[in-house]
Amino acid sequence: MNNRKQEDRLLKGFIAFGVAAALLHFGDVILDSHIELFNGIAYFSFAWIAAVFILPFLAGIIVAYIFGGGGKWLAVFPPLLVRVMALYQVVNSPLPDHMSREPIGWWGFFLILIMESAMIGGVVGEVINKRTYGRRDKNLLYKKKPTQ
Repeated sequence: MNNRKQEDRLLKGFIAFGVAAALLHFGDVILDSHIELFNGIAYFSFAWIAAVFILPFLAGIIVAYIFGGGGKWLAVFPPLLVRVMALYQVVNSPLPDHMSREPIGWWGFFLILIMESAMIGGVVGEVINKRTYGRRDKNLLYKKKPTQ
């Protein structure tokens, strides 16, 4: 692979990472969901479900669509960065009323769920991008119609 292609791929990776991280961060701000804080059974709301499953899935699709092949592997890192930054913010700021910090074990479990949702989105994004799944080229899978 020549150097120009590597630079283009690296640039696509940074752009995909940035777009996905921005989507996740601003999605959390709009939903006002805080995975790192716990307030009882009300914690598991639609905003929580959207922050854990829907937003990372969409971010994974976007990463794979921008980055191309291998995007499913890159898709897990934007949620990791956004969640670690959110945890840092929660740990270093006063707690809101009637809230407690999520135990680190549960936070890690939720982080794994979020990263898996992003990877599934990445697989879907690769399928959308390639229009087929697998390692074969499209021209080997579909027969061309004869021209008359």
